[in-house]
Amino acid sequence: MASQKILILGLGIINLICSSNYITANDSISIVENITSNSKCTITQSAVLSSRLNKAIEITDVSHDNAVEKQYISGYRIQIFSDNNSRTAKNEAKSKSLLISEKFPELRTYITYNAPFWRLRVGDFRTLEEANDIVVKLKEEFPKFSKEIRVVRDRINYIDKE
Repeated sequence: MASQKILILGLGIINLICSSNYITANDSISIVENITSNSKCTITQSAVLSSRLNKAIEITDVSHDNAVEKQYISGYRIQIFSDNNSRTAKNEAKSKSLLISEKFPELRTYITYNAPFWRLRVGDFRTLEEANDIVVKLKEEFPKFSKEIRVVRDRINYIDKE
């Protein structure tokens, strides 16, 4: 959402700067023709804006949970379970979550329902490599789950590790 707003704002600024000729409604030249013509575009931005745009971690959402600010970023989680059986899926996700929490208390578990699927995902990983390291450990500890265990892209809780 925030990245879309930045993109739209950036495109609007580029369009204003790149317009070497002012185009009125009566002109027959299109926006594409104007941008691709031999005009020269110069983009000037402040250092603050540049540093914000170049950050490696893009914070996509901020919500308040018990007066503690939670931030979400794009990252990875490990999907342990996904099923659409309305009778058993929720309970199976909960039981697998308990098993994983006992063996790996440092991994946070997330049970979600996105119709018609109940899913169990674990962890908040910034990189694919971090997630894959844990996948190996999970498959060793829970060989019965190994067919379903996979790394998926997800919005994760931002934890400042600095």
